[in-house]
Amino acid sequence: MSAPVLVSMSPAAAEIDVVLGTGIEVAFDQPIDPTTVNASTFSLIGPSPAEIITPENLIKAAPVSTGRAAVPGKFSFPSPDQFLFTPARPLEPNAKYTVLIVGAGATLVLSGVKNPAGDMLAQSIQTTFQTGTLALNAAPPTAPLPWNDPRVQPWMRPQIEPSEIKVHPRAVVGNDITQVIELVFPAPIDPTSFDAADIGISVDPLVNDPLVAVPTNLQSTVQVDGNKIIVTITGWTS
Repeated sequence: MSAPVLVSMSPAAAEIDVVLGTGIEVAFDQPIDPTTVNASTFSLIGPSPAEIITPENLIKAAPVSTGRAAVPGKFSFPSPDQFLFTPARPLEPNAKYTVLIVGAGATLVLSGVKNPAGDMLAQSIQTTFQTGTLALNAAPPTAPLPWNDPRVQPWMRPQIEPSEIKVHPRAVVGNDITQVIELVFPAPIDPTSFDAADIGISVDPLVNDPLVAVPTNLQSTVQVDGNKIIVTITGWTS
């Protein structure tokens, strides 16, 4: 196999106004060995919280940072050719951060990011980005991740407007009088986010005719299929 090559990184090199709470996403042109991605081969360097001792011998946070330090965090692997670094603490606002990924050509470190065959990253990578002041405490207008992605926290998920939910009754086929109604959402649904018993179903006659009666023994079932809630109503008299 050939040496891995960086395909993309987010935040991008020299990007500014990066949203606080952002993780570092790194993608390569081929699968990588996850055991080679660690604190020795990847670093996010940012402002170092400094402390000063006042004349009263009280330790207080300094108003400005006077040093640089590696930001602790954890790694996850959404796909074989990608990893995500999630900082253990929020990034500082209006601060410069440096991303270092060790590959071939490193002078002080012998190990680096490799593919499963043991080929090291073609070259070491160093990029910088600048944070802004916007914190990721609400979903952006366009979500950067699918709603069912495990990295999307509940408070990051956009709210769904009722107008975005489409109701599609299925057509009756042959003599099948089972009624099926599909509620189609704009994104995949988490089946644990609601109780099917909370879905109320009311069946009324289409015309105001007292002789048109609705069976009293109707039963309904609810299931989730991707971005659909499928309601099936049975018990109709033939």
